[in-house]
Amino acid sequence: MQQLRAALRVASVSAVRIQSRSAVNKAILVGHVGRDPEVRNFSNGGSVTTFPLATSETFTDRAGNKQSKTEWHNVAVYNAGLQTIVQNYVTKGRHLYVEGAISSRQYEDASGTERVFYEVRLNFSG
Repeated sequence: MQQLRAALRVASVSAVRIQSRSAVNKAILVGHVGRDPEVRNFSNGGSVTTFPLATSETFTDRAGNKQSKTEWHNVAVYNAGLQTIVQNYVTKGRHLYVEGAISSRQYEDASGTERVFYEVRLNFSG
């Protein structure tokens, strides 16, 4: 019995080690589309479809007043099949569930300041 307990202890420690080394980059958003999707074409033949998505939360502050907070998220679609679906069915004001990965890009603006841009990239495999 003691050997079984020791083996289980070792197994649980190994599971904790594996979990602490892994990472997940997944965003799930439910909100309203802020603008009709926009398509941009690249010189290499690729394209991206983007649209903003608003998520809101309502809470009660310490004084007992209801407050509302809205966050805007940039959504980007690079997969051609998923772009077709987005272009045909997603419109401004539509309530939408999206699932993707958080991604960041760095760029330099017109004044020479380096900026970081965050977006949720929708992925589709199938």
